[in-house]
Amino acid sequence: FKQKTAYEIPLRLVGSEMCIRDRNGIPEVREEISKYMNDMFDVKTSPFQHSIVNGGMLGIKICCEIVLEKGDEVVIVGPVWPNIRSSVVLREAVINEVSLDFDKTWTLDLNKLLNAITDKTKLVFINSPNNPTGKVYSAKFLDYICGAYPNMTVLIDNTYRHFCTEDYFDLCNYENCLLAFSYSKSWGLAGARLGILQGHVNTIQQITKIRPIMSVSSITLRLAEYLHKHHYIVEKSLERNRQGIDFAYKYFSNCKIYSEPTINHVVFEPTEDIISRLDSQKILYGKAPEFSNTAIRLTTLPKDQFEKLLCLNTSK
Repeated sequence: FKQKTAYEIPLRLVGSEMCIRDRNGIPEVREEISKYMNDMFDVKTSPFQHSIVNGGMLGIKICCEIVLEKGDEVVIVGPVWPNIRSSVVLREAVINEVSLDFDKTWTLDLNKLLNAITDKTKLVFINSPNNPTGKVYSAKFLDYICGAYPNMTVLIDNTYRHFCTEDYFDLCNYENCLLAFSYSKSWGLAGARLGILQGHVNTIQQITKIRPIMSVSSITLRLAEYLHKHHYIVEKSLERNRQGIDFAYKYFSNCKIYSEPTINHVVFEPTEDIISRLDSQKILYGKAPEFSNTAIRLTTLPKDQFEKLLCLNTSK
């Protein structure tokens, strides 16, 4: 048993289980998710506040399908991942995008946001920590938005929650607030296609009536149950990645850095030497044209891997 990896064990546990008993996911899996959150974040959540989905993006799509009709307005605080806009466009809704301002740090003009909200606004989408900037909004600010607009859904993509100190669990006391989380990033389970929607019990109950039948495989659900129950496995990985984020931002500190260290990538202006080293090691990096014509986006790694690839100029 000790020799088996965390990814092998669920295959044994799942056995011949082929059917899903609940649209929101197997109850005991949601119980483990709730226990994990209560232990790790010192909060009080209920299994009935969680709806397991096939990736965080599907959770966002489900929310858009439930809330939006043709002609409705959606306020998006950008920049955001393009698929967010696509989910709104598919509902034939209208996007009013409010962009963050950059001057050493990222800021949001509250007046711009409030002016973008009209009587036709049915949804406000906020990504915190924001991808790609790393901007984190205070719980107090988001609490104000939820309370001031009770007839408008506030959807918060909180996928990078493990890389910051701000949490939004208390916002689930509002029936108009939903938190979306993907296990693809901080937990490294992109291939498992696992995510959750978290909200008020009444809100999740209404989602249950409308959402499609559970599309997450039994194997993935049992993997989720195991890793939440034995979350020390994930915590070790998270700590290594946090250290890697800190190290990368210090390493590139002589460059102009656009992003903040609350996501597992860094957006910066590279020197010719850095580009040469990245290319020599065949390390993939993305262009970041939303920041500048020369900025790049580089995924961070645990410190030891980062040092092997870049600092020592040797391949892994």
